[in-house]
Amino acid sequence: MRIGARAAAGAALVSAVLLCLADCSRKAEESGPASPPEQESAAVAEPPPIEEAPLPDLPWDEFPPDVRQQIETSYEKAATSPDDAQAVGQLCMLLHAHLLYEPAEACYQRARALAPEEFRWTYYLGIVVDTRGRRPEAIALIRKAVELAPDYGPARVRLADMLRETRELEASEKEYRTAIQTSPELASAYLGLGKLLVAQKRWDEAVAAYVKAVELAKDYAPAYYGLGMAYRKLGKMKEARAALRRYQQVKDMKTPSFDPELDAVAAVLGITEAPESPSLDIPRSGLEQAAAELERALKEQPRLLSAHTTLIGLYWELGRPDKSEEHYRAALQIDPRDPTVHYNWALVQMLRGNLDAAEQDFRKALRLKPDYDDAMVQYGVLLERRGETGKAVQQYQAALQVNPDHRRAHYRMGLILYRRGDRQGALKHFEQTIKKQDRETPRFLLLMAFVYSDLGDREKVRQYLTDARKLAAALEMDAFVAQLDAERQRLLGGS
Repeated sequence: MRIGARAAAGAALVSAVLLCLADCSRKAEESGPASPPEQESAAVAEPPPIEEAPLPDLPWDEFPPDVRQQIETSYEKAATSPDDAQAVGQLCMLLHAHLLYEPAEACYQRARALAPEEFRWTYYLGIVVDTRGRRPEAIALIRKAVELAPDYGPARVRLADMLRETRELEASEKEYRTAIQTSPELASAYLGLGKLLVAQKRWDEAVAAYVKAVELAKDYAPAYYGLGMAYRKLGKMKEARAALRRYQQVKDMKTPSFDPELDAVAAVLGITEAPESPSLDIPRSGLEQAAAELERALKEQPRLLSAHTTLIGLYWELGRPDKSEEHYRAALQIDPRDPTVHYNWALVQMLRGNLDAAEQDFRKALRLKPDYDDAMVQYGVLLERRGETGKAVQQYQAALQVNPDHRRAHYRMGLILYRRGDRQGALKHFEQTIKKQDRETPRFLLLMAFVYSDLGDREKVRQYLTDARKLAAALEMDAFVAQLDAERQRLLGGS
């Protein structure tokens, strides 16, 4: 048996990215020049009543083995202590991070009922409700969260952003300015205020807001772009060129989220952006049996390199890091020049968060096998996590030269181009990810729909949502079908 970077093991990464895209359609303009369409004014709504909902039922059979293990562990803790808001809340955050919005909403309702004065559960519930397309209710929840934690600036900025997008400009401006008073170091508040002032054609004030944003965050690409556009409106072409030149210099750098509480949701996956973990393409129920069989084989042939190499990842999936390292050491003694040994151990180190150690092993693997396309891609992911996007692109491009159909390389390139504002370039790469029909394909089809929504092509949005739903239904991915229905409502309304 040979270890591989199977697609299902990348579910955590897809979830983290879609979490951002689904939650942050309001933030899409921050990755490049395009601006999201303005929405109709939202009707005033009250937050939903506080109700102690039961723990949600979950579609266990749909989860990849690594995801199922993680959710099962958290679910057991919540079920054992159903009146413990922290235990329940951790489960809610995990469901949220994995895009299970319907059960996440029910779960957050329970956490909120158990600890109604705890800001986080109301805040996260508002974010999920907004993701599911109920903007007026979401605004009411976020407003309630702001009442619970009036000094937490990012929540007030989120509320201001939502009000701006629904054309409640006076209320939005009030929230932005309050956020600036309570959190004067929060660059995202000045960015949002700048966008609002641009919408009102208050160009001089917009310039001042954007200037303050880049003073607080020196490499804040969306603020430089907005500043350049505002200068153009004032006819200050020299200043506009300087701001846009700076935008070009920093647009590939990682943009801070400015919302630590939302970052905590993605972080429950173990790391904010998880690499594909080394794993066997076998059911969870068979992992222990597979490990036992390999151990028996090693008793007969202690130097069976393939068995040691496979067990590096297998024991990691089983939650036995000590055994994982034991087999890594054994494999090194047998053949320290085997690139797969170093690659698999690099993945484990990356999952642990040991990026320096992981980088050393990726480099060793590539020295031993210069055309190791999987190692190139995973090394690129590591570089992205460090904010070295340019170097990551070089790795992805090298992988595509070796293997033009490398799905994950196309996926990563598409994400980078999307963040740069190059929607058409992103689409070219995302199109390559849907050639293969498997349980990951519906998620890639949803990505296509998100991009076409940014481009304003409703027919393409409808097409890709329909294709995603059809395939997800055929694969009996019921929870994802429900999410797709919610996304259709959010992106297309009743049409």
